[in-house]
Amino acid sequence: SALACAKDGAVWAGTSSGLVQITSTSSRRWTVRDGLPDNEISALESGADGSVWIGGNDGISRYRNGEISVYRTRDGLSHSLVLSLFTDREGSLWAGTKDGLDQFTDGKVTPYTKNEGMLSNDVGPVLEDTRGHLWIGTLGHGLNSFDGRHFRALTTRDGLLDDTILALQLDSAGDLWVGSSRGLNRLRNGKVVATYTEREGLSAPSVRALAVDAEDVLWAGTDGG
Repeated sequence: SALACAKDGAVWAGTSSGLVQITSTSSRRWTVRDGLPDNEISALESGADGSVWIGGNDGISRYRNGEISVYRTRDGLSHSLVLSLFTDREGSLWAGTKDGLDQFTDGKVTPYTKNEGMLSNDVGPVLEDTRGHLWIGTLGHGLNSFDGRHFRALTTRDGLLDDTILALQLDSAGDLWVGSSRGLNRLRNGKVVATYTEREGLSAPSVRALAVDAEDVLWAGTDGG
């Protein structure tokens, strides 16, 4: 499941049975009958041009001006299963897949894998920090940061609670919050400065969703609430 807010104010919700567009006056569901490659939606990202990028089990779809276009492995995608999507400050779309990280820039696809220095090709959440560095969570091997040329690794040996990274969020101070299968970490300047588990009040150890509200309060969605 996934959520995204489009430029026009509509909210998009990805579910296991398709895509739902919600406005102030109506809602509409999109499925394979409307042009989606599959109904299992795992990632959503809104673009500056008003488009909505949709990741699923069979590639990436782009919804714009009422039309859907599809990008699959034959178009350069590393793997058909897309687990995360993120648009950076320069407008590039990053797609985390089961077989690497893909950067889409002006129609060109650049893949990044273990061969380029990533910890794993099994990519989870992706986020850009205030310095323009990209943070890439992997599913079982830790966290990577990428400055555009080199990958840096952070794992449990560096203080992470777990190497299965499920969610990433930046707060107004520029700190990076890392949700994992065993709790929550807070990173400052690339180093772990705090950890939070059930002992600190989390409702469950697996932190699957993170968000910061208008009052700079961090919200964590877990398996337990």
